[in-house]
Amino acid sequence: MEPTESPASLDLRAIPIPSPTAFLTTEHYHQQPYRASALSNEALVRPCEAGLLCNSYYAIENGTNPPYGRPIQGALKEVWCRESVAEKLLAVNRSLAAYHVQLMLLDGFRTLECQRDLWQFFHVQTRSENPALGDEALDRIVSQYCSRPVAPNPADPETWPTHCTGAAIDVTLCSLDSAEALDLGSPFDDAHPVSHSCSLEDDLRVQTDDAMRDKAAARREAARNRRLLYWSMTLAGFANYPFEWWHFDWGNQMWLQNRLPGQPGTEAPERAWYGCADFSLHRGGL
Repeated sequence: MEPTESPASLDLRAIPIPSPTAFLTTEHYHQQPYRASALSNEALVRPCEAGLLCNSYYAIENGTNPPYGRPIQGALKEVWCRESVAEKLLAVNRSLAAYHVQLMLLDGFRTLECQRDLWQFFHVQTRSENPALGDEALDRIVSQYCSRPVAPNPADPETWPTHCTGAAIDVTLCSLDSAEALDLGSPFDDAHPVSHSCSLEDDLRVQTDDAMRDKAAARREAARNRRLLYWSMTLAGFANYPFEWWHFDWGNQMWLQNRLPGQPGTEAPERAWYGCADFSLHRGGL
């Protein structure tokens, strides 16, 4: 079942996340077409100034950002994204109030230095877990969770890491009352199959014995939370990256690659319009 609208009577937590029809990774989206538009030079803004909760995960300095335990080089102290992306996130947040939850933004626009440090981290982690892998196979696994840090050329769409467009956002859910993070089944940036968006769907279908009841109940609640995030963002026009439940895009090449057929809110040209963002165009507020 895939909703075409979000009436108050529709519980998004009851709708399964579809399995992807093709497992396209960060190695593939650069082939998506791009055409400049009036939105292409849209400014970057701080969505926190509009009331959205933000916690720039890669800039955390006290070690409470696993799996890193340190700030990522080049990480910005605040979350930034394109102005239209921020406006869409505000609409999602309003829709989530009925569930007594809200968005927490963890990352948006990303510098190339930050992208390089993340790529290196996942290379080292994946190599330690798979010491027999050749370099090409290693790159394929890492590219499931991190874009290759090619220096972006503003004139070449095949060089734009998706977070460098300012139109990619990493987001989770938290309580509307306490801002306590909800369980979505795996930690942010866990580079393993449990983080694939639809990976918890079996937990809602399999019956368990009494000995596993509490654990199974927690997994089912995490799966329902994951569905809520997925569908609230999807119905607003965002496209989820199937390897990461937290990653969504709007208007860039990754969005064009991953959006659902007939997805609401995507009545737009069959080309991306957000390219590499110019941080010098940033401004405060919305």
